[in-house]
Amino acid sequence: MRVVAGQAKGKRLRAPRGTEARYTSDFVREALFNILAPQMPDARFLDLFAGVGSVGLEAASRGAPEVVLIEKDPVRVSYLARNAREAGLSQSCRVYRQDVFVAVDILRRRGAQFEIIFLDPPYSNELAPVALSRVAAAGLVAPGGLLVVEHSRREAMPDAAPPLVLARREQYGDTALSFYSLPQGADDHAQSDLPRHL
Repeated sequence: MRVVAGQAKGKRLRAPRGTEARYTSDFVREALFNILAPQMPDARFLDLFAGVGSVGLEAASRGAPEVVLIEKDPVRVSYLARNAREAGLSQSCRVYRQDVFVAVDILRRRGAQFEIIFLDPPYSNELAPVALSRVAAAGLVAPGGLLVVEHSRREAMPDAAPPLVLARREQYGDTALSFYSLPQGADDHAQSDLPRHL
């Protein structure tokens, strides 16, 4: 597993051995960021269920100036921080060891918003629709922004999660990416100075 493109292109991403963790493949990440390319410049990026950071670090490598990565497993967080450091991306990344739903509530209370949110819960726990609903309701997507859910193609995802609406869906083998958009029009109360601690 490596960074596909950008500043850290080709850098190896480390992951713990002997786990059942599922990481976003290089192929799916490349397809994802080809779709996100128009939104990437100056995008604040939130990576939820970040694992060892393959998606969030890819965003940082491709120029996202502010990337927040949330992962609760201490072992994966350790690898994530090491990957960011070894790829030379620590300056633009903030790594938090926290439960995703707790983190979402904290970010909501602090008025944080992001142009791109990536959500990749475990496939087996049927968490994707629940997590989508919680994140959408928290108001973390900036006006005109996107929330992308990676999920099993066999898992049914809704056409809307108010105030977000499904804009696009792509399939890559067993993996599906569902893109939810927040239409322009709402006032942007985004805070660029995000908290250092959750």
